[in-house]
Amino acid sequence: MGNYVKLLLAGLFMFAATVVQAVPVSVQTNGFTQEWYTNSLASGGYSPYYNGDKIIDLTPGRYYFGIVHPGAGGQGHLIEVLADGTINDLANDGALSLSPGVISLNIIDITIDPAGYEGRWQLGHSGWKKPKATVRVVKGQHYGLSLGWPMGTGFTINAAGQLTLDDPIAASVTGTILILNTVPVHFDPVNYLGQYAIHYGTRWISGKNTLMLVPNQNYYFGIAGMDAIYFALDAQGNVNLDFSKGPSGPNPTQYWLDKIADKSVIALASIGSRVDTIRFKNTQASIDLGSYVGLVAVHRILVGNRGHISGKQSLVLVPNLRNGIYLNAWGHFFFRVDALGNLTVENGVSASVNYSTQTGLFSDMVLNNHKVQVDPGAYTGNWDMWEGSGLVVTQTTGPKTITMVDGVDYPIRTSAAPWGTATTSVSKTWFQVTPACQITPSGIIPVGTEIFQVSCVNPNIAPVAHAGGAQTVEQTSPAGALVTLNGSGSSDADGDSLTYAWTGPFGTADGIAPTVQFPAGTNNANLTVNDGTVDSSGNSVIITVQDTTAPVVTAPAAIKVEATGAQTTVAIGTATATDAVGVVSISSDALTSFALGTTTVNWTAADAVGNSGTATQSVTVSDTTAPVLTVPANVSI
Repeated sequence: MGNYVKLLLAGLFMFAATVVQAVPVSVQTNGFTQEWYTNSLASGGYSPYYNGDKIIDLTPGRYYFGIVHPGAGGQGHLIEVLADGTINDLANDGALSLSPGVISLNIIDITIDPAGYEGRWQLGHSGWKKPKATVRVVKGQHYGLSLGWPMGTGFTINAAGQLTLDDPIAASVTGTILILNTVPVHFDPVNYLGQYAIHYGTRWISGKNTLMLVPNQNYYFGIAGMDAIYFALDAQGNVNLDFSKGPSGPNPTQYWLDKIADKSVIALASIGSRVDTIRFKNTQASIDLGSYVGLVAVHRILVGNRGHISGKQSLVLVPNLRNGIYLNAWGHFFFRVDALGNLTVENGVSASVNYSTQTGLFSDMVLNNHKVQVDPGAYTGNWDMWEGSGLVVTQTTGPKTITMVDGVDYPIRTSAAPWGTATTSVSKTWFQVTPACQITPSGIIPVGTEIFQVSCVNPNIAPVAHAGGAQTVEQTSPAGALVTLNGSGSSDADGDSLTYAWTGPFGTADGIAPTVQFPAGTNNANLTVNDGTVDSSGNSVIITVQDTTAPVVTAPAAIKVEATGAQTTVAIGTATATDAVGVVSISSDALTSFALGTTTVNWTAADAVGNSGTATQSVTVSDTTAPVLTVPANVSI
């Protein structure tokens, strides 16, 4: 037993001798506020990221002492920690001052001057800034200077505090001051009223703007917050749509960039000597809310009441980019409009796209909706359907019938404060109505401790259009005739109010009885009515415009002339005629000369369809001149 104990103690002493004691190391950052870390080369392990002064335990061995996260342009400095606390600088790049048990950062203050750059900047992970600022950095270190995403440049500062730029096109250096170089770039949305921004670079802006940007950079350019395009500024400050002409050469996003460029979202132009202008392509779309009464906004489109639209709204949009229609903070759906103006709805259920006879495109979008009843059951307190900017139902109690857009999330809130005010005692549950008028996930909806029941009101019955009886009217002008249509025979079984859409040779018209122009001949007018949810089938009426009225002829005044012979040539003048549609010809049966006595001349005027009118003129040839007698000469016998 004694020998066993001796052997055990000997083993313990040998194990203790092999255990390496960690060395406490004090890291002194000297006012440097960004992160640092220590990664062991022996174990391959990664340490946490630290900020500020700290005492850490390091096992003797080699480490990368990292300053600033590598993703932010930082780097590691090779050091060696010995068992006696000695720390050796194997990098010897001037970043660190080392003494037994102490690592001290060699710092220097530098100034970043954006010099008019419109965006924000960040050195390493120092936090986003906009104006000129002084930043404390560590010598012997490389730093990334982010100008947004994916824009940026960098520099190295040596042990003597001298700055060397990664890209002398993007910036310049004077002593310890780094100054960004900028060029003006002009943005022209034309008639687009939405907002746009350089990602992490500029605030959201609208209308025409000139932004000072850094050349030799790739920019990510967001429009309306839903979609974006990329563009590059080359070394000369020219705008182009090809990342291969930017500083990084071929880029993983080049494929997407080419597709965006193919869609002709923007056009490039020049105001000065550079290609310095980005001009938005424009296209038009129509959004019809129908019977929906909640607040509706097209994301970052500055129209209507604080961005909210109502009724039927025509919008100028940028083609081929994603647009969001928000019905509350989270309930929304997306759509796109192509360069011609054709609309597509991404989820295919929240809205229908109709053909417009006015534009000849699928450019009219109508929200699909259903009426549902929300019943709070035994709950007698306040509830509403409000989230963010989307007011659907204001504070209320008891059951309520509402209209919801298909396929969009809506909230029910209990213990709700008045609309637009904050409260900490709100319970909330989301639900949807499907195109088949079913409630999902279920018509029984728990909201906190309360149970609401939501059910569809009787499904909507499509309205019936009636364009009235056939009409035959008299043509009143070369263009045809004004005709008052009559859609009063249209009906809706649900008793919903109707809107009326007429199409025909006149183009489009609305209203129950519009007065429109029809050309001569047989015409069709088509009527479609909408009950706020769906369109009816079309119904047509025949409108015949005909000309049955003869021209009115006015003959020249009666003429009396002295005979000049057996036949007398007379200038009888020309008749005139008037006709609502137009006179085609005027003729008479007059001869070239007239005999003694009174002759009646018949004048005839005809219009294009053969209606004719007549009038008469009398021509009287008289002989009131005595004969001149010539006798023979006198005869003398």
